[in-house]
Amino acid sequence: GEAEAADIGAPVVWMGADNPSQVVPGLIDNADISRLATLSGEDADHLYIELLSTNNDGGRAMANFAAENARAEEVQMMAEAVADALDDDMHELEHDDEH
Repeated sequence: GEAEAADIGAPVVWMGADNPSQVVPGLIDNADISRLATLSGEDADHLYIELLSTNNDGGRAMANFAAENARAEEVQMMAEAVADALDDDMHELEHDDEH
């Protein structure tokens, strides 16, 4: 198939969404980045982890959807690997945050 250009932050209909104005889940926007840029120290660390967690949640949702719905087995396998890697990353962050 032909590759499609993505307009980041543009409304999309995907993953069985009922609402065509839904944007990519977990997408970090410029306002989030600007807010992060104003912070330092623990405040910046906490917001960074919050944004990363939200972003990873969206990535896991997309990867799980692809793993369950892709027609090509190699896409399913790659999507499963992505979901597993994101789970590992978040587990490590949560474990590090406890210390």
